Amino acid sequence: MRILHMIDPSTPEDVLLTLALITRRVEAEHQVLALGHQSVMQAATAAGVDTGIIRYARAAGWWDPAGWHSVHRAYYLYQPDHLHCWGYWALAASAVPKQLSTVRMVSLHTQPTPTELWLLRMASRRARWVVLCGTQDLFEQMRRAGLPRDQLAHVPPAVPEITGPRIAPAQLREILELPADDHPVIFLGGTPHVHNRQDQGLWAAAILQHIYPQAQALIRLGHLDHAPVQAHVQQLLEFAQDLAHPDMMHFIAPDIPVQTVLQVADIMLFTPDQDVDLAVMLQAMAAGIPVVATSVPGTVDIVGDSRSAILTPAEEPWPLATAAHQLLDNPQQAGEQVLAARRRVETTFSSAKLAERFASIYRQLYVAPQQPLAMLA
Repeated sequence: MRILHMIDPSTPEDVLLTLALITRRVEAEHQVLALGHQSVMQAATAAGVDTGIIRYARAAGWWDPAGWHSVHRAYYLYQPDHLHCWGYWALAASAVPKQLSTVRMVSLHTQPTPTELWLLRMASRRARWVVLCGTQDLFEQMRRAGLPRDQLAHVPPAVPEITGPRIAPAQLREILELPADDHPVIFLGGTPHVHNRQDQGLWAAAILQHIYPQAQALIRLGHLDHAPVQAHVQQLLEFAQDLAHPDMMHFIAPDIPVQTVLQVADIMLFTPDQDVDLAVMLQAMAAGIPVVATSVPGTVDIVGDSRSAILTPAEEPWPLATAAHQLLDNPQQAGEQVLAARRRVETTFSSAKLAERFASIYRQLYVAPQQPLAMLA
């Protein structure tokens, strides 16, 4: 079984970690085509994708014919059984050649924009597409948008495997010039993104600094050669200036793994205002870091009926700060939450379970590509 994976600048880092996991864990011949510019390939290798299976093809956007031709060439060169897209550029480029006989699928992890939804509808009219949704809410949105029910499946996220260089926590503390261990370090989870409202997390951290004067906030950057990331980082800097707390904020390079950052954090605030990639929340839960997150469908899915995290209303920093103070000030409650979170991850969101889900879908679509996907998920 041969699988050609397609990534592009719209593919988030957490999704690249999932791709790296699948290419290592799912038994098949994998190839990865990185559309866009070389930074896409660099981000994939940094996430753990084997350099021996990845190729790069330049494309200026989803509308660029160069990307369409690259998909055509890769298809006829590799002759895959499955074509798996992990971004909207890749989806558009793969939808153009109608004559490809392979099974086409796309993984969605964030709510599509109107343009992206149009692309998805256009693709599903031209050929049969299998759509794998990262949250139950996204699955329902795609169903309401008119996509065929038998071509949709909900594939929950998982804790990524550890990749990247290891840095000792003490070394990271020294690099960031963090104060002594008895002052709380607050990790604002995720990377700068229009729907990951780290400004709200920073506001909550500034509130907490009135209680803990030496509290520090950590933000791990995405790849700064992407213009949207640059814009959000600049907005965070300006917001910190407005709060009069610029010295509490520390930016961390994307080549430092999340696991290393979590080792120096006392709590994580995760503040999306709608579904974004959820891997960082699962990583914190697995690492034993108490989590306060805003309540959106994806975070609700992760917590379920467990007590593995505290959920607060989106875009409201005061409840966020109150919940964080509650955990920082009550080690017993924080410890109970950490134990519940680890159990939740182990039973529902392990990397082994995710690999099994994708392997099952790949195998059954290989045997019966026209079978309704609802029977496969």
